[in-house]
Amino acid sequence: MPLNTDLNVPPYFDDYDEANSYYRILFKPQQAVQARELTQVQSILQNQIERFGNWAFKNGDIVDGCPIIDLPRLDYVRLSDTASNSSSTTVPYDPRAFINAFAVSLTSNLTARVLSANIGYYAYYPNTNIVYLQYVNTGNNGATTFANNEPLQFYIANTLGNTALANVNTLSNTTSNTTTTGKAHGISVGVGTVFINGEFVKVQTPTIGIVNAYGIYAGNNVVGFQLQETIINSNQDASLLDNALGYSNYNAPGADRLKLTPTLLALDPTTASNTAGFNPIAQYNFGSLVAKSLSCDVYSIVGNAISQRIYDEAGNYVVNPFVVDTVTSTTGNSIITSVDANTVLGRVSPGIGYSRGERVEILKTAYINMRRGIDTTTLNSQQISFNFGNYFTATEVTGGFPFNSGTIVNLYDQPQTAVTSKNFNNTSPSGNVIGTAIVRDFTYLQGTVGSNTAQYAVHVYNIKLTSSSSLNIKSIGNTSYGFADVNPNLVGSQNGLMLFGFGQSGLKNLRDKNNNLNTEYVYGSSNTAVLTSSGNVTISITSSATGGVDYLPYGTGALPQNDLGDITLVSTNTVSSSNLSGNVSIYNTNNAVVGNGTNFLQYFIPGDLVTVSSQTKTVTSVTNATFMSVDSVFSSSLSGQNFVKTYANGKIIPIGISNPGYSQSNVYVTNSTSFTINTGLALSSASSVRVFYPVLRTSTVPASKVINKNRFVKIQVSNNTNGPQGPWSLGYTDVHKITAVYGSSDGSYNLSNPNVTNQFVFDTGQTDYYYGPGMLYPTGSYNSSNYPYLLVQLDYFTVNTTPGIGLFTVESYPIDDANTANTNAIQTKDIPLYIDGSGNSRWLRDYVDFRVPGNNQSTDTGSISIANSSQVTTAIAAATVNPSISFVPSSSIPAGGWNPPQYGKNLQSDITSYLPRTDLITITPDNLLKVVEGRSAQAPQAPLFPDNSMTLATINVPVYPSLSTDQIDADQAINKLSKNLIRDTSTAITVNLVENRRYTMADIGKLDSRISSLEYYAQLTTSQQKASSLVVTDSNGLNRFKNGIFVDNFTSFLSSCVANPEYSVAIDEQSGVARPKFILDTFRVNFSNTTSTNSQQTGRAITLPYTSIKFLSQPYATEYMSAAPVQFHWNGTMRLAPSYDNNICQTSTASVNITQCNVQPWKQFANTPFGSVWGSWNTTTNTNKTTVQVGTVCTKINYVNNIITYYRQGCGNWSTNPPNPNA
Repeated sequence: MPLNTDLNVPPYFDDYDEANSYYRILFKPQQAVQARELTQVQSILQNQIERFGNWAFKNGDIVDGCPIIDLPRLDYVRLSDTASNSSSTTVPYDPRAFINAFAVSLTSNLTARVLSANIGYYAYYPNTNIVYLQYVNTGNNGATTFANNEPLQFYIANTLGNTALANVNTLSNTTSNTTTTGKAHGISVGVGTVFINGEFVKVQTPTIGIVNAYGIYAGNNVVGFQLQETIINSNQDASLLDNALGYSNYNAPGADRLKLTPTLLALDPTTASNTAGFNPIAQYNFGSLVAKSLSCDVYSIVGNAISQRIYDEAGNYVVNPFVVDTVTSTTGNSIITSVDANTVLGRVSPGIGYSRGERVEILKTAYINMRRGIDTTTLNSQQISFNFGNYFTATEVTGGFPFNSGTIVNLYDQPQTAVTSKNFNNTSPSGNVIGTAIVRDFTYLQGTVGSNTAQYAVHVYNIKLTSSSSLNIKSIGNTSYGFADVNPNLVGSQNGLMLFGFGQSGLKNLRDKNNNLNTEYVYGSSNTAVLTSSGNVTISITSSATGGVDYLPYGTGALPQNDLGDITLVSTNTVSSSNLSGNVSIYNTNNAVVGNGTNFLQYFIPGDLVTVSSQTKTVTSVTNATFMSVDSVFSSSLSGQNFVKTYANGKIIPIGISNPGYSQSNVYVTNSTSFTINTGLALSSASSVRVFYPVLRTSTVPASKVINKNRFVKIQVSNNTNGPQGPWSLGYTDVHKITAVYGSSDGSYNLSNPNVTNQFVFDTGQTDYYYGPGMLYPTGSYNSSNYPYLLVQLDYFTVNTTPGIGLFTVESYPIDDANTANTNAIQTKDIPLYIDGSGNSRWLRDYVDFRVPGNNQSTDTGSISIANSSQVTTAIAAATVNPSISFVPSSSIPAGGWNPPQYGKNLQSDITSYLPRTDLITITPDNLLKVVEGRSAQAPQAPLFPDNSMTLATINVPVYPSLSTDQIDADQAINKLSKNLIRDTSTAITVNLVENRRYTMADIGKLDSRISSLEYYAQLTTSQQKASSLVVTDSNGLNRFKNGIFVDNFTSFLSSCVANPEYSVAIDEQSGVARPKFILDTFRVNFSNTTSTNSQQTGRAITLPYTSIKFLSQPYATEYMSAAPVQFHWNGTMRLAPSYDNNICQTSTASVNITQCNVQPWKQFANTPFGSVWGSWNTTTNTNKTTVQVGTVCTKINYVNNIITYYRQGCGNWSTNPPNPNA
């Protein structure tokens, strides 16, 4: 590009226009020379130079010299607004006039050379007057930097002495927010030549550029030259006056000068790209100088042609590979630069390569911002079915088991048969208590409700058996709620996990795209209520539990028959109906009840209780309206007796029986929060009942987790219930991390004791069903005699049920990815990983977690600052010693219970999840790193490799948090301290380096050799497999065992021991066949006149019989002449010398039938040093097969194209020499 200065103005009038095609100015005598003509002479020449420069260089190229040096810690000092001159007058000044001068302290004699300067004012702090220095000595008082408000004198040193410029005080620093001295980041460019705007401009002296004026972090700035154009006249530079001393024009004004000064600038990448005339020569990346221009780089047309040739021949390739990985922060010039929570740094190591033929080089580790996997997708109305296991199949059920409040039941080794024995309110259960369990659900399965055969699922967890008991449980229950006989085999014991996933990874939240919370699920609830004398009971959901809106999961009106099993009605007091119509007769001889004017079908079904004459019996069958059977005979026979139906305390009352004629009980849903049960039976009085029913929770808000950091617990292993070998209870539930374990032998507990953390691992206390106390396990390196007293520092979670109850989700965790120093939060990556009872990894962010939170068994030592020793001492003193290992549901659970899901029901929710992505990191021919983002999708595809740059790596960016290498290292360090993995590493960013290797001709030669070797051994492998599969039987016909198989494919002598004197093998290299060693020889044949017919021999020629006649005769010739001018044909004979030759022709040989006597054995051929390569006599490929017929003495061989060579072919019978009688 041309210069910016317009010279087509007065007084220069340079109106040169290359469109006129004027290439010379031709001066003439007697014609005045115009000033513009002299100026245009320069413009014409400069135009030619610019064209050449543009052909050979790119604008801003360093032609020679200009070494670039990074100055990462450049001293600076701020100066006051005014200076004093030689007359002590205060005057304004420009500190840039001090560049290359010296500054000396008038108090300490500390001296520095001024490298650069900027002008400013204190009122515009930090943009004050400032000079950038290089100190050259130490002050008298040992000072190494100038001080606040210190007087300085600036001077120029020369051979004649120092020339003072001005006296200036350093800035008078009066506030804590200002500084006088500091460190900046600079860059130095040495003497050299640069090509800018068509000019080859000299950098006269080393030039200092300021990359960061007030700090040492260089960021991502780009440094380059900008050409400063200035017109100088003789008033500004006296050296431009005429120096023709002694002449009349001496000291007269002359022509002006155009001065070109290359100025260093440091700009951010965006500003640099938008700044006209800015020519980059160096690039910083996160504080490090990663690229700089070198002298003699040839770009432009020549360079482009070379680059295109390189690219056409070799494509993109690397000389020194670029290694790529990811980090969250970079240390550059002692400054640690971190990225935000949504960004990660791609880290590229130094390397050299060629991108589209251009040489690219990264001098220091470079970084580039990349987005984590933060794009999301939303799926609506996703469902989870609660078909969890770990339940007892129960019969003989009396009462019911409230499960919201963590009801504890006893486990018995004997059945109770409570329904059969009519012991509904069992106060003296049979058998021994062999353990306990906590009920989490109670659900009807099948059978006649209220009968002894009706089946229920009683889901339990936290089963604790006595040490001597096995799982031989026959019944469960307690006197407060009821009993049931159970099958001792838990159903679905491997499927009792209370974590439920959507089959989607990387959940962000359980909300729709508008951030609305639409999660709903069904949980079981129970209420006590009054059963009126009319046989009705009304249940109302009095208020929604915290964190949601509760409804009945039905529409209004009569409840359908198939939904009646959801509701269980239990009598909690014994009550009977009014006397039923008719009377009955009972017997002490049989179990019949005979009615008179009765309708048994209306009131009774098997399992109901009937009371006659104060005797209560269980109905076993109802035959008709006047006859039914009971379970036992009455004490006496009576007739005409009143009878009633009885609801005993603990009896489950059937609802909605569909038997013909039965008094229909039903459930009527009044509204979304209320329903009424009509038993269809009038009672003698009101009574109390408990009703179990489902509730639909909508707009569900999960419970939240509170992180409690830096808590303490003490363990004294000598008197711990688990002994010195552990494991020992930590007392805190849901442990998140062990920060440290300090050991002592003197009974002290403090942070100055030895840190023995690496001698232990811990368990978080999580189970498939609940959050229990964490445990500390010693490893093999721990010796309890060395450290019997342990102080454990840890972080743990507690539940907060103020927002919601019943479940945890990804939104339960206190996430703050932006501020990692937040002591009240964790990061997404730190949401725990749980290894379930089956060994499966469950990252809790992706699950709906219904596990019951537990109570701490350790006293919480409170929130403290570890840096505050007083708080630490107080917390340690309050720490519990050897806390209990027991699990107790959290006291934070409201009175209404935890509200776990009901078996067989569903959860429905909208979910928003993060999406993975595949990116590329590329380097352009301009040495710039770029990220090419792929499209976020469940199954992402890598973008196409760009044509205009070299792809260094494919980056697989998983769902957020998309962990970088250093984050993975940190998580793995935590995992090493845990008994099971507790941090998920599945979202690690992975890097696949693109193979851009350079191959020299030497490399290609090595590859060729290796491929040949590979082909050979691949062929051997095939042969080895054939040999191995070959069936070789023994005397019994069984396949022999083959081991140590040696295989030779007989295509070369590589596997042959040819130096062995017993080696007697010929290799047929073409056919891959081994033959006996042979002797190669030629045979002389003689013509037999006696046995040959229809032939004759003339010299060595054998022909058909012929006679000679004179064709032409000329007996009178006395001399000869050349017959060259005459064209004629002549038939005659030719005599050859020698007449025959025994050499073998290896291109085209005759076919001859011959019989050879083989009186010598084959070993005669093998005992010669020849005959190792079969077929060496023939290199032609179109040969006939060799046929061999073996006789008693001789072998008749049909030698084809191999044995006898002649100059001419003929016909005849042949014999061998010596004679062969069989010929």
